[in-house]
Amino acid sequence: PERHLNHVLRAAGYRTGLIGIHGADSTSYDAVGLDDAIPPSEESAEMARRAVGYIADGGKPCCLTMGVLTMDDRLPPADPAEARHVQPPPHRPDAPEIRADTAALYAGVRVVDHLVGLTLDGLAAQGLLERTLVVVLSDHGPALPGMKCNLTDAGTGVMLLLRGPDPQQTPPGAVIDAPVTNLDVFPTLCDIVGATPPPWLQGKSLLPLLR
Repeated sequence: PERHLNHVLRAAGYRTGLIGIHGADSTSYDAVGLDDAIPPSEESAEMARRAVGYIADGGKPCCLTMGVLTMDDRLPPADPAEARHVQPPPHRPDAPEIRADTAALYAGVRVVDHLVGLTLDGLAAQGLLERTLVVVLSDHGPALPGMKCNLTDAGTGVMLLLRGPDPQQTPPGAVIDAPVTNLDVFPTLCDIVGATPPPWLQGKSLLPLLR
């Protein structure tokens, strides 16, 4: 826990907060460098409102982690009509049950997309969007058989999107086709905030790719 990114950001003058995917008890928050734990909400609009409120609180810059379980183990129920018209992933058989699973996954994607959109809109309304770096990533493949918990492309392939102040002036919407991992996010943020990366980091900053 003493090697968490939060500790480095704290030392660089940042407040550190978490909303969503809370630990079992709050005594562990300080151990991982968290200043604040904001209670999550089941409603996307309220979740976004609380997140934006924390970021806009002022005083000094902050890093807020928003954890969303919708794509993990809380997929919304599939629309039966939609389930008839989706195509299952290539490695899964085409059966009604599999189509329902796939439709539920897409429904979860829409929930997360809506939450991210509300958060970006809230930051824009506060005049903070162009001063905020937003990183969207996942930690494993979809929670479906042959994906999550499997060492396959479908299990280990994750998304990584960055939006916001770009010190390298990367064109908006740019797609960089290079192999990267979540390990690279920590040193990238160190580069952006001007912090010295700890010597034990295994990842590499993504800024050279952005150049």
